[in-house]
Amino acid sequence: MTTRKVVLLIFAVALGDGLLLWTDLIQVSDAISLLLATALVGATLGLWQSTERYVKATSEIAKATKEQAEVTRKLAEEAEKQRFEATKPIVVFRAQTPAGEITDGIRFFNEGPASVWLQVTILNIGNGPALDVSVTKLGTIAPLGRGEHLRRNLPLDEDERIQNHELMLQANYKDASDNAMRTQQTLKLTKPKEYEITKTTIGYVSKGAEKA
Repeated sequence: MTTRKVVLLIFAVALGDGLLLWTDLIQVSDAISLLLATALVGATLGLWQSTERYVKATSEIAKATKEQAEVTRKLAEEAEKQRFEATKPIVVFRAQTPAGEITDGIRFFNEGPASVWLQVTILNIGNGPALDVSVTKLGTIAPLGRGEHLRRNLPLDEDERIQNHELMLQANYKDASDNAMRTQQTLKLTKPKEYEITKTTIGYVSKGAEKA
């Protein structure tokens, strides 16, 4: 009920009281009580309406605040993601021909009757430096800046020289924000003296903020 309707109700009751008094159908005290009761009902209705409007407005403000907080959270997450991508290293294993050209094929070669190595190039193709780098069968190696690479020979065991053998190469390293990363590449000996990359997995192991 609107305020206007409440006022009209009180006016109608007052007018009715006046008519009843004029016709001697009601006592003055009863008329006053009826008028006060009507006024009290009207005031209660008005208060209820005001409270309802206040609750509705408060609910809308809370909803808008929650939506704004969600937008802010998503923007912060996107900014953090972009920051990670801007400094993210990606270490991969490649081969290097005698002429210095880097290729996807990884070959192994003999050096002496009993010594066999897997000749690989460890390359950082990401946007930031790779720090604290350690590699399968090599241990810790020098940090790799963006676009930098190292050529190394990994010793192969006898069973790792059998046709169709699968070999897992792994590099553990950190980005400039101390986030731990890992690259795993599965290689398969598909041809004599040649391993082919069949699977590559790259990702964060843990992030500095999560470890703190």
